[in-house]
Amino acid sequence: MNETLVLKPPVEKQSPSAAHGKRPVFIRLLKRLKGKAERRFGWIAFLIQFGLVGLTGMAVDVLCFLALAPLLALGLARALAIGVAMTWNFVLNRRFTFADARRDSIWKQYFLFCGSCLLGALLNWGVSIFLCWSSAWFATYPVAAVLAGVAAGFIFNFVLSCCFVFRAQDLPKQWPADKPGRDP
Repeated sequence: MNETLVLKPPVEKQSPSAAHGKRPVFIRLLKRLKGKAERRFGWIAFLIQFGLVGLTGMAVDVLCFLALAPLLALGLARALAIGVAMTWNFVLNRRFTFADARRDSIWKQYFLFCGSCLLGALLNWGVSIFLCWSSAWFATYPVAAVLAGVAAGFIFNFVLSCCFVFRAQDLPKQWPADKPGRDP
């Protein structure tokens, strides 16, 4: 009875999804739904995705500001929160909204995105201030001017992201109503 003891390294257990090289069911379902929405609704689907990412970025901005404000000077806390939220929005837009447009360098796209956000913020501010200065109604209801500025900045940022930042050449070139075979 001459037995040799062979020590084998422990086998790491993989999750069922990793063992089969698949993503979790929820992620695959979302990806399939995203693809269907993009094929059916064209640019509108991308605009909605861009808006949803922006909403999550707003939450990140507020939460970071609330966490940093007690620790840092107000201006620095605000600047850092904006930077974190802008980076969050870039990552999500690059990964999800414009997932097929990741051919360029991540750093080039990041700096273009931050620059487009700055231009969008200036447009947002400009529209809001202009409306308040030029209209008694907007001066009385400045939140309406802010909403108009936000809408202008949002559309401007979406167009810049599509055309310059991510150069989304694979995105649909027409609006859903323009597709052949569909009734208006």
